[in-house]
Amino acid sequence: MSNYAKVAAQYLTAWCRATYEVEPDRMGSTMASGDMIDVFDHTGYVTHKYIPADYLTETLGELPGAGVYGAWRMKDCTYLLLTCRGELAYWSGEDGDHAHWHGLRKPEGKVQ
Repeated sequence: MSNYAKVAAQYLTAWCRATYEVEPDRMGSTMASGDMIDVFDHTGYVTHKYIPADYLTETLGELPGAGVYGAWRMKDCTYLLLTCRGELAYWSGEDGDHAHWHGLRKPEGKVQ
């Protein structure tokens, strides 16, 4: 199964790491809210009201109310998740599936 959201999360996170020196992973949600998202094949933005945000927040290990606040629905029906701490995550869109952080390892020597 394809996962456009995972590819978008990893690409945007890598771009942020190449562009920003201080806490680059935390810029992911900001960059995904701008013009860069149009590079990816998405069908539109949804707020936390249209996805199981509390459940997804919990599966990411975040506190209630401090996790997922919105998402981009991708063409393959996966979701690029925007989080309060700024890092990107993704979700398959399937009931019962967990959300996952972008999946890139933390680079050594960078400010986290």
